[in-house]
Amino acid sequence: MARVQKTVPAPDHTPLASMGKAALAAAGSDQITVLADRGHYNSEQVLEHDGPGILLCVPMVDTSGRVQ
Repeated sequence: MARVQKTVPAPDHTPLASMGKAALAAAGSDQITVLADRGHYNSEQVLEHDGPGILLCVPMVDTSGRVQ
């Protein structure tokens, strides 16, 4: 298990795919699970993880405007 914590100015959605790929390479494994908070949700970045080796778990952002 590897843990990476990165603090960046918000919003910064772009490094998610590159960090996931770097973590996969660093883990020396053929499969990893990447967990991120909803601040990292970006559909383009999510699609970049769509392939073998990386299971991406990021909650979707609620953009409906409804009160929760």
